[in-house]
Amino acid sequence: MQLTVLGFTNLIGQSYIVNVDTSGTYTYLQNPTLISNDEYWFGDDWEIPIGFDFVFYDSVFDSVVVWQGSFYFNDDMYIDGYGVPLADIAWVGDMPWLSLSPISYETIEVNGYKTTKVEYRNAGFNDGTVEDSINFQVWLNEKDNSIEIHIGPNSVDPSVYSVQGWLGPYMGLNNHLTEEYYLLNGNPLNPYVQNIYSLDEGLIGTPKDGMIYNFRPFLSSSSWEGAPVAQKVQIYPNPVNSSAKMRGLEDVDISSITIFNECGVKVGELDVNDYKEIEIPELSNGIYMFLVVLKDGEHIMEKIVVQD
Repeated sequence: MQLTVLGFTNLIGQSYIVNVDTSGTYTYLQNPTLISNDEYWFGDDWEIPIGFDFVFYDSVFDSVVVWQGSFYFNDDMYIDGYGVPLADIAWVGDMPWLSLSPISYETIEVNGYKTTKVEYRNAGFNDGTVEDSINFQVWLNEKDNSIEIHIGPNSVDPSVYSVQGWLGPYMGLNNHLTEEYYLLNGNPLNPYVQNIYSLDEGLIGTPKDGMIYNFRPFLSSSSWEGAPVAQKVQIYPNPVNSSAKMRGLEDVDISSITIFNECGVKVGELDVNDYKEIEIPELSNGIYMFLVVLKDGEHIMEKIVVQD
């Protein structure tokens, strides 16, 4: 089952759509390069090459620092893959120095596009026991600069989180420079996106094996210089009172048109066969986002202002 959660901050800069797949299959990396050494780890960090130019919040990076389940492009811009104090299980159990929780990565190429995958395998928790463990991967995709967090087999006692005063892990995207955040909150099966940085909230409980969280960037069609004319969408007049018109979709195959309010809550849908005339009376004054999903997978977003 797949769910879509719209996330946007102040409507300026890079925005992301969050897709949640509750029925994925976790596959361990097949030919990875070990980045943690053979000795157990705690608090260590490692810089790895991404293997291509990756765009994160409109900035380009070719390497990332892996530390404590998070992935840092710089001090202010990072991904919380599994934001809990992690440690090698050998360290947790005060065992001999040999690592029991390897961290590794691999870069694969499919149809001319690369994906770099980083895996924490059998990772332990600083506040847990040797019985607590999590497997997860973070993927960086060259094709669309999307980010995927894949959750694997796990066994985590809730006390791992409660020691920190939390109910679950912190997962999502952070940009402290522009104060843009896409942080997952609530039920791991159907989370909502929080756009304010806070360590007082997060997911409630551990995501189950097979969960996939995909953060896909998108741009307003009006910012696509050089995009095909058919994909340049315009809603007019804007601001709008009682009705509006949409143009620019005549020669493309539309999968869905969804309307979200400024909190990211879905408030309606448009008939893909009758979208040119938009009736507004049921929408109260405010800012709304029209999300157009094409059958080829492209996402187009337009903002409108409704006012009397």
